Amino acid sequence: MATHALFAYTHVKNAGKAIAFHRSVFGATDKFRLVEPGGRVGHAKLDFGAATLMLLTSSPSTAGKGLRCLHHQWSCCTCM
Repeated sequence: MATHALFAYTHVKNAGKAIAFHRSVFGATDKFRLVEPGGRVGHAKLDFGAATLMLLTSSPSTAGKGLRCLHHQWSCCTCM
């Protein structure tokens, strides 16, 4: 039997602050975090129990791509 999942991938201005917010408000836990030498979060996965959220700090190469929704910029969804 195949398992299907949908993962939201968001670009935010400051992924570190967004991660702290999701941890304190929703109790999310870090599954993975890739931090570049300059401190920019290049990729992170947060676990919400039955859901996973992936996010990164926007850069000039990613800014302006995807759909904008309030303070987040929705980039893409990956189906597995």
